Amino acid sequence: MKRAIQRATILAATLLLAGVGMTTASAAKPGGVTEPSPNGVIEFGSDGPCTFPIRSEPLEDAVTVTTWPEKPNGDVVSVYSGHLIALVTNLDSGDTLRFDNSGALHAVFHADGSLDVRYSAPGLLWNFDGEPGRDGLWVLTRGSASESYDPDFNLIGQRLPGKGALLDLCAALG
Repeated sequence: MKRAIQRATILAATLLLAGVGMTTASAAKPGGVTEPSPNGVIEFGSDGPCTFPIRSEPLEDAVTVTTWPEKPNGDVVSVYSGHLIALVTNLDSGDTLRFDNSGALHAVFHADGSLDVRYSAPGLLWNFDGEPGRDGLWVLTRGSASESYDPDFNLIGQRLPGKGALLDLCAALG
């Protein structure tokens, strides 16, 4: 349950703050509204995806979110895109790695509270022990990945690209 709460907090910071169902925005695409989607600092302790504490913070952030009205089945679709350069820091050693995190993120919020997310490279992914997929902190360097969450924000499924498409940030910063 602790990981679900931590993941829900991070998803809220990266997805939900953009505000599904915003009321004041400029039209970007037919039926959709686009607004800025500022990214915040994310910190993990040594019980997170790496064996040491880490911080990810935006250095350059021009991300927007376009959200479309609810579909008849209750789904709400949001697409996050734009320029984002992030800095990840090993808080024990001070080592840092700067990377492009500008890949598009396509989120489908379902009426039952579950969520499906598709990431395009480049992008940041993380997994905790015991979750589906590979444990650790990863940069998607090419291709795409997808994740599914239950209504309590537990990761219930993940599809990652093949060999050579992921950079292991824990190994790079450890």
